Amino acid sequence: GVLDEPGSDDEFERNEHLVLHPTRSRTDASTYTVDKPRGEALLVIVEELAVLAELGIHIAVLLTHAWGPKGNIAAIAGVATWGYITVLASLRLLLSSSERVSFPKLWYHTAFLYAFQWMFTTLLFRSEIIHPRSKLAQALMSAHFALVTLLLVIALTSRKGNRAVEVEYEGDIEPSREPLASVLSLATFSWVDPIVWKGYHKTYELSDVWNLAPKDKAAAILANYRQVKRTSALAFHLLKYFKRGLLIQSAWAVLSGLNLFVPTLLLKVILEYVEDPDSTPRNAAWFYVGLLFVSGCVSALSAGQALWTGRKICVRLRAVIIGEIYAKALRRRAAARGGDRVLGAKKETEPKGSRLKKA
Repeated sequence: GVLDEPGSDDEFERNEHLVLHPTRSRTDASTYTVDKPRGEALLVIVEELAVLAELGIHIAVLLTHAWGPKGNIAAIAGVATWGYITVLASLRLLLSSSERVSFPKLWYHTAFLYAFQWMFTTLLFRSEIIHPRSKLAQALMSAHFALVTLLLVIALTSRKGNRAVEVEYEGDIEPSREPLASVLSLATFSWVDPIVWKGYHKTYELSDVWNLAPKDKAAAILANYRQVKRTSALAFHLLKYFKRGLLIQSAWAVLSGLNLFVPTLLLKVILEYVEDPDSTPRNAAWFYVGLLFVSGCVSALSAGQALWTGRKICVRLRAVIIGEIYAKALRRRAAARGGDRVLGAKKETEPKGSRLKKA
């Protein structure tokens, strides 16, 4: 192909000054503002208090043996887990007041821990409500479930990383709201509700359309793509650059595919309970009904995220290919002009009569 010739790398180095450089096609200068999330410090303080309360609950469980003599190991593991989460939350609280030092990966780590803790605690809370060990154990488990739910809600309704984002304004075009959206908004695509409702009530104009996020613009994509080490084949080079997005899309697609079989299996168990109610406890049947709803939500979420991720990869891939082909064509044209040739022009031949005269 045009981009896979053997000497393309050497030619690229020779004609490096001819490479396309990002330029602005708009005459309006861009302005930048820093958008801070609502309750940036307040949410971290509430989260810290909830984590400390969780640590206190597990210490009380360990001291009072509320989960029985066989539950001491689980109580010790709970104290260790929430002690670790307390250290992470305290670090986030300390770093939130500093403008020079930030560690957004701590937010992702604690958010994943809250999500897994909530899933495990939901099953334990259900068992404690159906078969309570004691009033103390039931009260402690209820408080534990409430606090974990609060922590998960804080993580889902806050911006990714819970940090300030630099927003770019180009003229009258409104910037994209995707970088400002919360985790729950990104999962449900509710961050596009304002522009959808605007299109429902009036006809779109250019000023009503949101701008692209800075990382999704062609200039930024090409600049980032050219930082990747070149390989012999364009296909492997593109695969290396888009491997992270492709893996994420594959994971969502696999999760969506697996969830296609879950409703069928759950319906089978529910119908068996309807035919023979004595074979399955009633609370288990209601549990299966709840799982039926959860599986539908997970299937819709995973399918939507897989399509969205694939679409973004497609748009970025098109920007890269068009930019590389255009840059290659310009380099060849410039090289041809340097050799007193015109790209694509045929070499002129002398008429036969002139050759006979010369002979």
